[in-house]
Amino acid sequence: MSYQIFSIKNLSISIENILLFSDFSASIYSNNKICIIGRNGSGKTTLLKSLAGNFSDYNGDIIKSKNISSVYIKQTLNIETKSCGEHLFQKLWESFRSVPNLILLDEPTNHLDEHNRNQLDNLIDKYQGCIIAVSHDEDFIQKHFDIILQIRYGHIEVFKGKYLNLIREDSLKISKLKKI
Repeated sequence: MSYQIFSIKNLSISIENILLFSDFSASIYSNNKICIIGRNGSGKTTLLKSLAGNFSDYNGDIIKSKNISSVYIKQTLNIETKSCGEHLFQKLWESFRSVPNLILLDEPTNHLDEHNRNQLDNLIDKYQGCIIAVSHDEDFIQKHFDIILQIRYGHIEVFKGKYLNLIREDSLKISKLKKI
């Protein structure tokens, strides 16, 4: 049985007087696998940080249910120790092993070699809680997520389904607009 993790009401975020998105409302549940997509600078990481409690300069409400344990893995930039991928995978493995209710991932496949990527896929496949990720990796999105939050044109559009279905729907909309 799933339970509510977040209630988001009328969320709007601007950075330096530039509107990223406005009036986003949603409920997020314990069994959701959600990926946030959009162009660079659209607000994906800012939304993820807001959900993690690491960014609070927004309008609206993000209400996190009580007794929710969460882990936030921020995007890893180039690290000179070990390999960046090994370092990132170690953090991911430790996070999944702690079995939180919620895992927030920012670009988790960046810097992972094929072996560590396969290990991450296995961790996600076995994980029973809520995952919210930011990613540009189309294969990763298609494989693991069934709710897509697409940030564009100052709004967040919720798509329930696989990534390739979203792409097909967008292509159909574009071809219909071209016919007008």
